[in-house]
Amino acid sequence: MLKANEKGPQWKDGHAPAVQRPADASKQFLVKIQAALDGPPGHPLLLYDEKRKVLTHVAKADQACGTYDQLLAVIRAKGYLKAKLYFNAVLEEERELRVLLDPLPSQTHPW
Repeated sequence: MLKANEKGPQWKDGHAPAVQRPADASKQFLVKIQAALDGPPGHPLLLYDEKRKVLTHVAKADQACGTYDQLLAVIRAKGYLKAKLYFNAVLEEERELRVLLDPLPSQTHPW
């Protein structure tokens, strides 16, 4: 789970503004997570939805419980060019996003 910083409108995992809680936040929505094809180990993952209302980085250093490692392992195993993969997500609170690793949604989206 990605958790936002309590101070100001920034995600703990990146520099994007926190999003407003939608009317029905219990519904799943689609996010894309991208990993760098090359670069130093531990390079942050980019996470965003289609309209970029949710936009943040998942940094290895910021994650408890191995979130970064779990996401990267799934992306490397199943992702397009082992670099990007679509996931379902749920905004549980205004600043708390849960990415669902299973089941994966269809991977045929044009964005």
